[in-house]
Amino acid sequence: MCMEEDSTMYADYFDNLNEYLEDVQTSNEKLDENTVGKITAHFTNEVLDKLTTWPSLRIMPEPRKWWKCQQYVKETPWSKVISRFRVMNAGLGNRNDYYREFAVYVQNGRIVDCPLCLSGPNDEIHLLLNCQEMKKKTAQMKWNKD
Repeated sequence: MCMEEDSTMYADYFDNLNEYLEDVQTSNEKLDENTVGKITAHFTNEVLDKLTTWPSLRIMPEPRKWWKCQQYVKETPWSKVISRFRVMNAGLGNRNDYYREFAVYVQNGRIVDCPLCLSGPNDEIHLLLNCQEMKKKTAQMKWNKD
């Protein structure tokens, strides 16, 4: 994620948190351990709801440890790539119209066919598991054993 996306994500999170805290304060609750537990439960339920209702997150497992980064999450370009593919937001042009001028076929501004093989959908699952052109490219790569 770029810094701008990170800032937006954190701003959205804090907006939601502030909105929740305003509700807590209007009910004259004090911020004690019980309230912190309620806040944690609220946002945990919100995440679980999104995991089950948002199509791009349905393949994501429930976190093993809540509110802790997984081991692959580091401040490196590759961990960002892994994260984007895991949440089906790799920037392939299938959810926005940024790359519409590069596509063979566009529907509502979005690239719908895989730009590599032109025989499958333009999504992360196809690209990683089914795209024959991607399989050829990865077979040609020399992987560093370190």
